[in-house]
Amino acid sequence: MKDRTDKFIDLTHSMTTDMPIFPGYPQPVIEPFLSHAQTRESGRYEGCSCQIDRVSFVSSTGTYMDAPAHFFEGGRDIAAYSPDELVMEAVVLDCRAGARAGEPLDIMSLLEGDAALALEDKALLLETGWSNFWGSPEYFNHPFLNSEAVDVIIGRKPRLVGIDALVIDDRGDKKRPAHTGFLGNGILIVENLANLDRIRNRAVEVFFIPLKIEGAGSLPVRAFSRAI
Repeated sequence: MKDRTDKFIDLTHSMTTDMPIFPGYPQPVIEPFLSHAQTRESGRYEGCSCQIDRVSFVSSTGTYMDAPAHFFEGGRDIAAYSPDELVMEAVVLDCRAGARAGEPLDIMSLLEGDAALALEDKALLLETGWSNFWGSPEYFNHPFLNSEAVDVIIGRKPRLVGIDALVIDDRGDKKRPAHTGFLGNGILIVENLANLDRIRNRAVEVFFIPLKIEGAGSLPVRAFSRAI
């Protein structure tokens, strides 16, 4: 069989019980509801057994997507998006040189210096390098977008903006300009991405696949890319 490991790239952090979580949120619970031992002893199986798991988490956990309903009452929720809306071409913007802990991303020169950077109806993925700190205290002191960069990005009309950091906004800014700006303009957000270095400077389409849960404003996704 042809090797497809370079054609499909996983952009998702695994969900674990000790993963980095937004401060104040509970850790995920992943545990057996019925173990193999219990199903073997149940009398309902012969020559086989199974495990049924119980998984509990808040919706903004791990690599997750924000829909407009996350910040706007009556906005589109996760379940309202059709599969074709969750698959799109991607542009990875290498922001590592302008990424500093706890400071706005210095990306204005990247955005304004390339007027030909076509983002309309695509996913703009911001590579800060912060996924390298996943699982360490440094991950929580992340770079973010300020309102000036948000306004410029909105003007380029992407369908989605993603980042390989904990949050796209400054957690100390109660106005949350990235969330209100992007979601208010119908632009989806994905946070806590991984492996953006593997698709930098490559032609890819990206897939962001959440469960279809009505009423959810945000949900974890399985994010991955496919070379095109």
